[in-house]
Amino acid sequence: LLTTGILALSTQAAEYNSNWAHALDRPWVGQDCWANRLQDWQVSDGQLKCINGSARFPMRTVHLTTYRIEGNILGDFEAQVTVDLPSKKNNDAAGGLLIGAGAGLDYRAASLIHSNGGKGAGIFAAIRGNGELFIHDRESGKDLAVIKAGPFNGSLRLDLKASEQAGGVYKLSLNLLQNGKVIKTVSCKIPKSRLAGNVALVSHSGKERKKASQFSFSQWRCAGDMLKAFPQRNSGPILSNQYTLSRKVLKMTAQMLPVSPLDNQQVKLQIQQDGSWKTVATTEIDSYGYTARFRVANWDDTKDTAYRVAYELKSKTASKEYFLTGTIRR
Repeated sequence: LLTTGILALSTQAAEYNSNWAHALDRPWVGQDCWANRLQDWQVSDGQLKCINGSARFPMRTVHLTTYRIEGNILGDFEAQVTVDLPSKKNNDAAGGLLIGAGAGLDYRAASLIHSNGGKGAGIFAAIRGNGELFIHDRESGKDLAVIKAGPFNGSLRLDLKASEQAGGVYKLSLNLLQNGKVIKTVSCKIPKSRLAGNVALVSHSGKERKKASQFSFSQWRCAGDMLKAFPQRNSGPILSNQYTLSRKVLKMTAQMLPVSPLDNQQVKLQIQQDGSWKTVATTEIDSYGYTARFRVANWDDTKDTAYRVAYELKSKTASKEYFLTGTIRR
């Protein structure tokens, strides 16, 4: 379909489902996401938990990096998440979903969006500590829709849907569910352009310093024609590395993300030899800095050598090997 001179791509609907229920407890949110800040979130008891509820650190976010809402695709979008409310809640504390964050930015830059509002900061759909269900425009700083629904305690389910209307306008509806039943709904209309960008979860502490408002999440699902998968944009468990080669001695440090003490602690350095991968060094993860350091003597420095750093990440039900590849230059 050709619409206003732009090719509107039609694709099969993508779908993301969080796997925290099967993850080991660890101070890392998983390879599909990026947390702001890393130390403010952890996976524990099958949930994603914000562990920083200080008023000094509002709008803690976890961005989905391997899926994104694409503005040039026709169709709908929906997201659902279960929110566990904190026992102590500031009235203006809030937990929920952020969409349309960082449109036009590289996904890595967009994934750093958290406390500051303004252009590209997205649309926040959530439940407040005072029981208000709302949709908030973080560009203008104003609520687009709000209704008194609570107060509440325990677990709630948020269901956000964006459906296409006439004239390039979308209806954004936020349903609040308790025990599987819709109890309140708010909705508003927005331009399609405001949907494009990252999807994230938000735990907002509120302004009061005496109360720590830390929200927890589980069963996060995103789906729809507008959602596009980018599996190559995963983060970790091997984040990056650096090496030096001098006098036939290779030294390499791989930076891991903060895996659990219950995880595998061994990392391998492998080189390609005769069409297959050969392990030339194995090392333990340094738990203070989550680094894996290798030293290999008698390295052949007369040729370029393909290498990969290999790490096997475990879950409660399975394991998978991850790699970071590159070339050691002659």
